[in-house]
Amino acid sequence: MSSPPEDSHPPGTVSRRLPLSALVSECDHTLDINMFRAKWENDSNDRKRRWRRTQVYMVLRSFAKAKEVMSDRAINELCEYLKRGTWNSTARNASGHPCYKHFKGTSPCPSPFAGPYYPYFFIIQALFPLGEAVKGMYRDPSDLWEMDLDPTRPFYPRLADSEREFSLIMGQKPSPQVPGPGPVTMSSADQPQSPKVKAEQDSGEDNHTLKRKAQPEMLSNNNSPDNDGEQLTSVRSDIKQETSEFQTQLHKDTTGS
Repeated sequence: MSSPPEDSHPPGTVSRRLPLSALVSECDHTLDINMFRAKWENDSNDRKRRWRRTQVYMVLRSFAKAKEVMSDRAINELCEYLKRGTWNSTARNASGHPCYKHFKGTSPCPSPFAGPYYPYFFIIQALFPLGEAVKGMYRDPSDLWEMDLDPTRPFYPRLADSEREFSLIMGQKPSPQVPGPGPVTMSSADQPQSPKVKAEQDSGEDNHTLKRKAQPEMLSNNNSPDNDGEQLTSVRSDIKQETSEFQTQLHKDTTGS
């Protein structure tokens, strides 16, 4: 019996209006690489297996940064989505990834969260270098969040208005009676700024702008999600071996050529 398509859900299993975080009593925001080990160990293709494993490290590293900025409620939702592991795909380019297709509403597979659901966006920005597909993906949250987002900087949103923020995390426009967006909490150098907030920030913040690299940077030894030195050494060796191959393929595919 074949398994269901990655990151798809049978119609009616989860209401679009019901957050994943509402299905659990509590979340400690803890994710470990071993939670996703079966994703790559069950793949018989060596190239795909290494890419799946690399994705886990990249996503967990981005999640660690998000926890420094985003609200508990937003992190709860993101954490519950990541635990499902359906984002771990063999797709080598942004536009071919299930999360991208669900986000853009082009996936043939049903999803209760199809549309600008933030966890879909989070996965793509964590995995893929800046290209036309990623640039295009940034336009949707820019409109939804009413912010001028910079595609060269990770977007870990946080608003003063927590209710409005969570509606936007879920990819839904808040009702008109909900007050407009409050100032963005600048808890991290990675955090984007609305035009109003940007004008109020010290110009020295520009020194902290993080440019997204064409090839995703690798984990340092003291940032391993599971603190397993030997395992990390092996993984880093695999990633280094694939660097040239990934760089060529990712640039080609994410630009749509």
